[in-house]
Amino acid sequence: MLKTWTLSLIIAAFLLSILGTFLTRSGVLESVHSFTQSSVGPVFLAFFGAVLVASLGLLFARSRDLEAPGALESSICRETAFLFNNLFLVAITFTILLGTIFPLIAEAAQGSQISIGAPYFNRLTVPIGFALLFLMGVGPVLPWGAARLEELQYRLLGPVVVGVGAVLLLLLLGMRGVGALVTFGLAAFVLAVTLAHMSVDVRVRRRNTGERFTISARRLFRANPRRYGG
Repeated sequence: MLKTWTLSLIIAAFLLSILGTFLTRSGVLESVHSFTQSSVGPVFLAFFGAVLVASLGLLFARSRDLEAPGALESSICRETAFLFNNLFLVAITFTILLGTIFPLIAEAAQGSQISIGAPYFNRLTVPIGFALLFLMGVGPVLPWGAARLEELQYRLLGPVVVGVGAVLLLLLLGMRGVGALVTFGLAAFVLAVTLAHMSVDVRVRRRNTGERFTISARRLFRANPRRYGG
C-alpha cells in the first residue's frame, strides 16, 4: 500500500537536494556557497536531468511490482494521518520551491526582477504548520486499521479541553495574537496527548514490574524516546 507514493517522495527528496545545490552553487541565486567562476552549475544540472529521467523510467517500469493489494480500511486511522502528514509536508515544500524559483522564472520570461519576501511564506506555510501540529496530537491516538469514532472522541476530549484552557488562560494574561494563541493551544493539545499516552504505558509497566511511577516513566522514555516526543 502506497509503495509508489513512498518511492516518489524518495525520488523527489533527492532531486530537490540536487536542485538546491544547483541553484546555490551555480550562481543562479546569490549565496555564500556560490561558485560563480566555475562550471559546476551545468554539471549539477546535467546530473539532475539524468537522475530525473532514470528515476521516472525505473518507477514506470516497475509500476506493476509496486502495486499493493491492501487498501485503507477506514478514513479514520493512523495510516490516513501519515498520508495527510505527507501531503502537508509536500505542500510546504512546493510553497517554498515556488517562492524560490518564481523570481528566476519571471526574470527569464519578462526580464524584470521581482522579490518574494516573508509575507508570502508566512501566509501560506503557517496554516499548514498548524495542520501538522494538530496531526502530531491526533496521530498517536489513532489506531492502525479502523478506529471507532466514540473511542476517538473519548481519547481526544481531555487534550482538547487542555488546549482550549491554555488559549483561555493566555487570553486572560493579555495575549491577543491569533497565530500565537493557535500555536500555544495546539502545543498544549499535543502535550496533553503525549502525557496521556505515556501515563497509560507507565501504568501498564508498573502493574507488570511493580516499579515506582518516576522510575517507570524514566525507563520508558529512555527505551523509546521517539514514542513520547523525545
